[in-house]
Amino acid sequence: MYKFPQKIKGFDFQKELIDKKSKHNFYFAIYKNGNKQAIAKMFVGNKSDKSYKSLLHEAFVTKILESLTPKVYCVIQKDEFFLILFEFINGNKLNKFSDSQKIKNYLNSVNNLRNTGSKLNKENKRLIGQRSSLFHIISYPYFVIMAIFSYPKYFLNIVSFIPIFLGSIIDLLKQNSLVLTHGDLHDDNILITKRKTYLLDFGFSKFQHPSYEFIVTLSCLWDDKPFINGILNHLKNQKVGLNKALSIKIVTQFLSDKNLSDKKVDNYISFLNFIKKI
Repeated sequence: MYKFPQKIKGFDFQKELIDKKSKHNFYFAIYKNGNKQAIAKMFVGNKSDKSYKSLLHEAFVTKILESLTPKVYCVIQKDEFFLILFEFINGNKLNKFSDSQKIKNYLNSVNNLRNTGSKLNKENKRLIGQRSSLFHIISYPYFVIMAIFSYPKYFLNIVSFIPIFLGSIIDLLKQNSLVLTHGDLHDDNILITKRKTYLLDFGFSKFQHPSYEFIVTLSCLWDDKPFINGILNHLKNQKVGLNKALSIKIVTQFLSDKNLSDKKVDNYISFLNFIKKI
């Protein structure tokens, strides 16, 4: 049983955000100090859980990337929970904008991340970490097995992408430069005010292949066709390709999660079929 602290650094507990309860053992609550509001994100569970590790990583990264994120008022780490208290930002999520504005704001967010990442010192880059192309190649067989166990009825689909993956490895290895990526950039993680765009939830942020961010976003939002077509047109105009091997590895990794809805699985397979044709 979890319980939010009643007081944190002068902020008083107001209410728990029940509708924001997460399947990853994350819980959210509103705090207030005078006219200031804050939002708490708390993990409750075993510290060996990957969700705990992602929140710990988020605490480090948010501090490093403070120009892009809401202010962190404090971090509390105890045996029974881990909590980050963020500044509450009264802004609009990406899905509140028109298709053209949504595409523009997303691309600006990607570019801001890359520019910020390029200016970080070596120590901060080390703390954020990286995933090289070799890492994705080596880990692919494991996720193929896990995806097949999770969705055996898609066995033929999953294994049909293996030859394409193998045929694209050389192109993947040729790209040595890595850029700062969010790793989960979608509607809920981009918050826009009149003055600034804020990025949220940096638990998966790493330095990765330049097309990594686009592959993750496209595969996860594949049924949002106006947005998807806008991003694909941008990539085409910029002559930026989506590496097939990396696309197949990322989506196969997503398919290793056995709790996906049928619609989400179908969208992932549809995205991979698109990748197969390009």
